[in-house]
Amino acid sequence: MRAILKRELVVHELARNARWIEVETAHGRSQALTFYADPVDIDLIDLPMQDQARRLAHANGAAGSGCEYLLRTAQGLEQAGIFDPYIWDLQDLVAAEIDGWAPSSSKTAK
Repeated sequence: MRAILKRELVVHELARNARWIEVETAHGRSQALTFYADPVDIDLIDLPMQDQARRLAHANGAAGSGCEYLLRTAQGLEQAGIFDPYIWDLQDLVAAEIDGWAPSSSKTAK
């Protein structure tokens, strides 16, 4: 738990953005620690999912890359029996963005 809190709460002020909530899983109800962005305190923009995917694919910071974080989130949800279509759609778009970086074999073949 200490490692999660250290990773998620990079500044003390974000501690108020962590909450224990009750969730429904394939194994029944359980408590889960959640972290959220408070729209009152943070300037947010409403980006289309494709733009979100592009930014996540390119994002990188001290804790790792945005695409890596998204993948771990999707895998963790799946392991917990939680299916979030938004997360999976976003994951697919990020993967497609990254796949687009590599030159295709038809472009490189002569």
